[in-house]
Amino acid sequence: MRLISWNIWQGGGKRLSAQVEVITSRQPDFVALQEIKAKTAPLFIQQLKAIGLENIIESTSLAQLLPGSRNYGVLIASRYPLEILTSLPLPLPERVASVIAKTPFGQLEIHTTYIPVMSKGTVKFETVDGVYQRLKPPCLHPRLLCGDFNSPRLEKADGEVITFGQVLRKDGTFRVQNQIQDSSERKLLQGLVEFGMRDAFRDFHGYEREDHSWVFQAKGLRVGFRLDHIMASAEIKILNCHYLHQWREAKLSDHSAMELDFEF
Repeated sequence: MRLISWNIWQGGGKRLSAQVEVITSRQPDFVALQEIKAKTAPLFIQQLKAIGLENIIESTSLAQLLPGSRNYGVLIASRYPLEILTSLPLPLPERVASVIAKTPFGQLEIHTTYIPVMSKGTVKFETVDGVYQRLKPPCLHPRLLCGDFNSPRLEKADGEVITFGQVLRKDGTFRVQNQIQDSSERKLLQGLVEFGMRDAFRDFHGYEREDHSWVFQAKGLRVGFRLDHIMASAEIKILNCHYLHQWREAKLSDHSAMELDFEF
């Protein structure tokens, strides 16, 4: 089976049909989208259903009732029936969606999230902790977590993870400047390992391969971060896991999509 996870950038806008077109070309069984907007959600639902992803849940019905900048939600589309899991008691509940997909091979638990950036204050920490607490209890089914985590800052070839809560020393090493931020960012990428979840990309490629899903370029400066992730439980056999950078390079989004081929 195939999962595509993608931050589609400010609701998709005029890029929406082109985004669905490239998604269609990959023939996924599941699609998880982040930065969905209430205005464009019905169009995504219509077009995704037209390509066979008939079972869809989205969180923007909550976002419609929220003021100001709280207008981003998430969406999960599937070829198979979905059972919606209860929403989390979070400050931004529209940033997380959880379902059980009833596939011909058995039930599969899928979670997607769009973790807020640090400008939201403690909201980022509370969202991370909510997702972490949800995935701590044992699950009877194989489990996937995907989305835009907005972390980490850097990953080294030896496996060391550097968070945005750390700063660079003059000698080239890093120290923790913000303990709360550092601990929070590690919960999803490292903390879930204790409960049987592993980073699908790193599990498949190791740490020697450097890759970025979001890239900033200005005045000759290019800085990239691997902000988008898929975490998979031990029952998931990873057949392939990679980023679809060509979609970002074609300006369909500011994020590269992530694709996982798997079986269980």
